[in-house]
Order: sequence, then structure tokens, then C-alpha cells
Amino acid sequence: MLGLSSGLTSVSAPSSRVLLETYTADWSSGIDGWQNYSPNDAAITLTRVASFEGKSNVLKVEFNADETSVCGVQKTGLFSANVRQGDYIEVTCNIYLDSDPGVLTDRWDGTDAVVTAIQMPGSIGDFWTVAQDEWVALDSPSEDADSDLTIGSGDSTLIYFSNTGDLPKDGAVFYVHDFVVKLYRSALFT
Repeated sequence: MLGLSSGLTSVSAPSSRVLLETYTADWSSGIDGWQNYSPNDAAITLTRVASFEGKSNVLKVEFNADETSVCGVQKTGLFSANVRQGDYIEVTCNIYLDSDPGVLTDRWDGTDAVVTAIQMPGSIGDFWTVAQDEWVALDSPSEDADSDLTIGSGDSTLIYFSNTGDLPKDGAVFYVHDFVVKLYRSALFT
């Protein structure tokens, strides 16, 4: 033979992951540093709500203009450790899209499900189709269109809407509860 096999090695199992840090949103007394993310609406209103539809300490987000492009809310500075390319990020939360906040109707461009995204630290994102007027649990490991491995080193997370048919209109409201982000790293690099 040509001696090609002498340099081949076997593939080993991937290393285990180690949990480095956990960020849990604290909306018990305020908005925990969350802020609007919208090139169109600088006045998105974020407030802490003591109780909504059976959940306590929730973040209420209200849009004050008809959105025309990517929009939502963001939080930076989640971890004390730097996010590295190749880290694994896991996000879980509950979200409620209110289709009829008060006297307003049709704030989500219809009553159908709305494509909702979460961009996690490290510039990876997951997308879900979220029903309106009910709490929906979002869990990044169950949305398996990607591996949730970071491709960058950013330390912010976004909850956003980007599909043209699902952009919020003036008066649209959504609520977030129990938002948790976990940062894992390969045991080889800890």
C-alpha cells in the first residue's frame, strides 16, 4: 500500500460539558437591566408586572409603534466568564403573546402563531412558532435546528421578531417569565 493508514487515528467521543454559569432574570423588583432593541421604536416600554395569567414576577414588553424590521428586547452582561467560540448555551423561558391587550386587537398581524426568536450569547439563535394568548415554554435544546454551539463571543441575548408577517404593531404586548441562560464549556477547556 502507499502507507496512508499509518497516520489515521480513531475518532473519540466528544468531551463532556461543564456548567460554568447560570443567568436567571430577576424581575421581582424591576426590569433587571433589559432594554429595547428596535431601530424603529426607541420607546418600547418595559415594565415589571407582579402577576399575569398565573405567573409572578414577569417582564411586560409593549411596542409603541408599528414595527418595520427586527425588534424586541435585549440583555447584556449575562455572565462574568467570557463566552468563547464553541461554548454551549441553553436558554429556557415562558412567553405570552397578548393578541388583545385591552381595547386593541390584531397587534400581531393576525391571530395565528408568531415566529419568535431568541439570539443567545455567542451569536446563535433559535426560532419557535408561538401561539398567542397562552403561556408557551421555549427551550433551546428542544429546538434542534442547530447545535446551540457559539460561533462568536458576544455576551448579550435578544428576544426578537423578524418575520415580516409577524412584526408587532403599535400597542402589541408580550410577557416573559422564568428566563434562564446556562453557559457550558467543554471539560477539555475548563
